[in-house]
Amino acid sequence: MFEILTPRRSFTLLSLAALLSVGCASSDKSRAATPRKPLAVVEGTHQPGMTPKFRECFRAKLDEMLYGEEGSFTRAEKGSTLRWEATRIDPGSRALRYFVGFGAGKGTFNVRASLADAKGRVLTSSEVEGDQVMGVYGGSYDSAIEEAAENVAEFANKNASSLQ
Repeated sequence: MFEILTPRRSFTLLSLAALLSVGCASSDKSRAATPRKPLAVVEGTHQPGMTPKFRECFRAKLDEMLYGEEGSFTRAEKGSTLRWEATRIDPGSRALRYFVGFGAGKGTFNVRASLADAKGRVLTSSEVEGDQVMGVYGGSYDSAIEEAAENVAEFANKNASSLQ
């Protein structure tokens, strides 16, 4: 009924248990060692379809990604600037996403972003998109907005070294 463990088998089982109990943790020392740069965020002026709810959702996610634990920046009122402007706001159809799927009713949130130095010279720019194609009961458009904010923050974090 019970199998007798040989010393070799016992050692193997104990080694395996020890290996599985050890967590795989690492830290990103390069991020921690790199000082954060000050960055002001400026929103574009004319954005058809931008509602206060969409704006707040985008800003909250962007702030988290830029200034949070994973970000490369600290808040600033002036100096280097990230300018963003929504170029396409289309919530799509949640009902179509739910009932039809396969991309029907897709929602998109496109953003043009640029990084400028303290003198206002544009150093780099990018067009990014967030989309919502599926989800529980058709998904929430907020996920498209948050994806666009994550993409803008990724663009800024990746190009942080170009700022003074």
